[in-house]
Amino acid sequence: MSDYRIEIAFAEPFFCGSKHAESNEMVSLEFIPGTTLRGSLASELFQAGKGQLVPEWFSRTGPCWTPGLPTPGQKLREEFGEDAFVVPMPLSFLREKSDDEPFEESGVVNSLLVPIPRNEEEYASLAGAAPSIEAPKTFQWTRVGEKWLLVAGRRPAAAFAPGRTASMHAGLHYARQANRDQALFSRSAVDFSTGFLAWVREHPGRDLPISATLGKRRSAGNGLASLTWTEGGFPWLGHGVGNDGKVNIQLISDAIVTDDRGNCLAGLDSAAWSRAIGAPTKVISAASASRRIRAWSVSRGLPGSHMVAIAAGSAYRLEAASDPVAWSAAVNALAEKGLGCLHHEGFGWISINPSWLNDGFVPPRKAAKRQRDPKPMPWPGLENVGSDLVQAALAFARDMKIAKGDDNSEKAKAAAKATAKKFGALAAYASRVEKVADVTTYLKGLAERESAHGWNKIHGLAGPWLEKAASIELARFFLSAVETYHG
Repeated sequence: MSDYRIEIAFAEPFFCGSKHAESNEMVSLEFIPGTTLRGSLASELFQAGKGQLVPEWFSRTGPCWTPGLPTPGQKLREEFGEDAFVVPMPLSFLREKSDDEPFEESGVVNSLLVPIPRNEEEYASLAGAAPSIEAPKTFQWTRVGEKWLLVAGRRPAAAFAPGRTASMHAGLHYARQANRDQALFSRSAVDFSTGFLAWVREHPGRDLPISATLGKRRSAGNGLASLTWTEGGFPWLGHGVGNDGKVNIQLISDAIVTDDRGNCLAGLDSAAWSRAIGAPTKVISAASASRRIRAWSVSRGLPGSHMVAIAAGSAYRLEAASDPVAWSAAVNALAEKGLGCLHHEGFGWISINPSWLNDGFVPPRKAAKRQRDPKPMPWPGLENVGSDLVQAALAFARDMKIAKGDDNSEKAKAAAKATAKKFGALAAYASRVEKVADVTTYLKGLAERESAHGWNKIHGLAGPWLEKAASIELARFFLSAVETYHG
């Protein structure tokens, strides 16, 4: 048997709801749960006539699967290196509340290792910089908003968020399966450009499917993916425990851990860790959260038992409370057997002493400073046209006299609107051609007809300016501006 990495590339958006739809807005998870991956692969085996392999692949004594975590795209790999990968954002990572880009502004504090700085002096001591005397600052630290951390060179590099695609669809009446007139739903799925990486331990290595349909809303064009299987170790492996009697542990996937009476735990204290490791353990620091895992029985058509899981990204710093050597061996063994139950379904994967938790402070990345430009942003579509030409065209359109004299009668106003409407029609024609000469030739032809219907006036007003227009984009802008100002 071999260990396999599974690279998952979608050809369609991926949607897997995190909870039952209780409103008209549905948002997908940003990872592929292990249960979803296993169920899709089992379906592929049945459809290929290989259902006899399902017990071998998916029983409690069979291979252990991980969830599928997102991977950085080619653009990020070019920027951060080909070895860049994604892990759940450690819940011990804190950003300054006012920062939009925590890895580029004030940096990130790892509360697992250091006290949280509250003022400029404490922050400067942590960051190795001189405190600001002129503008003292009180820091407010909060968790990083993104759910994923991009690791490059085995160090934290940036926050990561998969691309999303939103769509609207009509709901169905569950009994009649007919469209509801006023039931419009919004669905936010993960964009198909996002790749995923999963891993399976001790797989038989035969009859590996090369495609699968994952997630929900598959009949609506979601979830088709290709699978690439390559032999390899655990993608998010840490460095293991030394003999110093201390260790940092992060959950790579959700973990379902129960107490002596079978109740699910929402967090792990020293007693829970001692029971999980099998040796006396002390929790030095922790940053964790929990989430509810909902189950559904397809065979019965009823919801299964709900469980509370300790969320992926939860981080702990532990210390041996007895023999450090025996304790270190027990912690390393825990990485093999998994934390809690349902390890074979993708729960309880951990990383022991991961490199991205080594530092108490992640200094801000030296990003290129944005030059402040007091000039206005270019008009969309006119980026290659000088601002002075755009302003001149706008002024000429605004000051154009398309009404006769100063007559403000209703008849004169109606005539001015009719003239402006002709400018709009000419702008529509200009949007379908590629050269200014095509517009001027067309306008001249309309003006020279025996029954010009006012086009001769348009030619007299705009013809000379159009002949000098620098580009077709500027001509379209000018004609639309005339209609806007005078219509």
